[in-house]
Amino acid sequence: MDQLFNPMFWAIITLVFGTGALQLQRSEYVVTVDPISVHAGPGSLCVAIDPADPTGIWWWGPGRSGCASRNTMPGPRQENAKGIAALFHAVNAAVSTDSSVTVHARFRLGMHGQPEFIDVDLTVRADVIRCTSTQAEVQAKRLDILDIPFEPPATLSWRDS
Repeated sequence: MDQLFNPMFWAIITLVFGTGALQLQRSEYVVTVDPISVHAGPGSLCVAIDPADPTGIWWWGPGRSGCASRNTMPGPRQENAKGIAALFHAVNAAVSTDSSVTVHARFRLGMHGQPEFIDVDLTVRADVIRCTSTQAEVQAKRLDILDIPFEPPATLSWRDS
């Protein structure tokens, strides 16, 4: 309790908080606006990258609203999962930023069939995400919170045809 009355204690507190020396790192996710093609076959993915996290890559299948929603779940009964728990954390994910402030993101994606997996290489530059293997490019947006709602694609009923 005597520490609260010690002038040195308050000088340190003022120095640390007053100069911004202690700042919490806040994540900002770079997210594909539209699905991006990451291999030659059909199907595209939505991707989120946290440039401040060396393994910060998540992916999901686009929902009814494109990348603003998801049609996939990382496990059974996760329709109502929130935040990154509702998305697939990429396997063997690696994120880095070079001196030109280009973000490089690499991960391994399991496939249904052959090949068993593919390695996906993405770059982020000036709010554009580019897949190096397919040359596909999509616009990116930045989100403070990564919360993608479950919204499967609408199915056609016999009445709609």
